[in-house]
Amino acid sequence: MRGVPAAESLRERADLHVVKHDMIHHYRLTSAISDYVVHAAGIASPIYYRAQPLKCIDANVNGLRNLLEYSVSEAAAGRPLKGFLFYSSSEIYGDPAAADIPTPETYRGNVSCTGPRVL
Repeated sequence: MRGVPAAESLRERADLHVVKHDMIHHYRLTSAISDYVVHAAGIASPIYYRAQPLKCIDANVNGLRNLLEYSVSEAAAGRPLKGFLFYSSSEIYGDPAAADIPTPETYRGNVSCTGPRVL
């Protein structure tokens, strides 16, 4: 599985809490206090987001909002996070030519307003 083995190998670290969670639902950490949140969840494949566009929006938009609200509530409780990292996918760049993969940050994109990556 792409992207999963690295996260799975981190589960054995005592100083790290890796969570597999449906981002559509609110998450409340009950066993420890979070210093950092790394949000790497999302639906990036045109195959999946064409089949389930509302679930894609929920996971990507409302999932991020849920984590941001969690961060705000932690701060209000006197436990502010030290950091929040939000990952995006290469889908943001559209369909780059092979010469632009891996895609550098300087790439300006090749996004069609009517193609399969439009949601």
